[in-house]
Amino acid sequence: MKTISFMIQKGGTGKTTSAAALAAGLLEEGKSVLLIDLDPQRNLSYQEGLNIRKITDTLCDVWENRKTIQDVLQPVKIGLDIITGGAGLISADTRYKDRHLLQKTLQPIRGNYDYCLIDSPPSLGILASMAITAADAIILPMECASFSIIGLIQYREFLQIVAPEKISVSGILITKVNERTISYKALESQIVKAGERYGMKVFGTRIHLSAAISNAQNAQRDIFKRASRSRDEYRGFTKEVMQWQA
Repeated sequence: MKTISFMIQKGGTGKTTSAAALAAGLLEEGKSVLLIDLDPQRNLSYQEGLNIRKITDTLCDVWENRKTIQDVLQPVKIGLDIITGGAGLISADTRYKDRHLLQKTLQPIRGNYDYCLIDSPPSLGILASMAITAADAIILPMECASFSIIGLIQYREFLQIVAPEKISVSGILITKVNERTISYKALESQIVKAGERYGMKVFGTRIHLSAAISNAQNAQRDIFKRASRSRDEYRGFTKEVMQWQA
């Protein structure tokens, strides 16, 4: 099982959307996928069609020895399962100290899936440390905006403390592209140069701003269900990820 964490120290970059879209793309390629919703907001669980108010078996139950990892698996569709972290993750920084905890928790089911995708919170605490430690690779969705560089710098500084060896297996996905803005090309160039300077992969695919993405989110439907530019872009991104992690 290849484990990929989605993370960045900034909200609203398309992190959760990209994790869900990659899961759908991998399913289309015939791969089995496990999603881990490690964000206390649980947007990934909602996007996958779950009623988050009714979820009772969570990752926190496993970590506090009330459930096994098998007990908290939620089937979404054939080939796709999800584990929700739960509201208890809000206080994760005071409840959990072992950054290897998620990695150890996933060990019994590593042989059951081709890919595990982790949606991390937009903060740099114990949950981010767990996601980094458990990951074989890390994807940083970065909005094509000036504040994104600050988020990248903060992430790299955090990574140098927690796991400097993961810098070379980090990849940048540029999202929310609007080519009609005057600053687009300059901002894109800054992100690409920063990624290259830090030794990170920069994916060739660009994810444009699109109503298709928000419509799919609102309908709790994956982006691959209807023809759109966004679907084509995420298909291209899926193929890039599979080649990157071959």
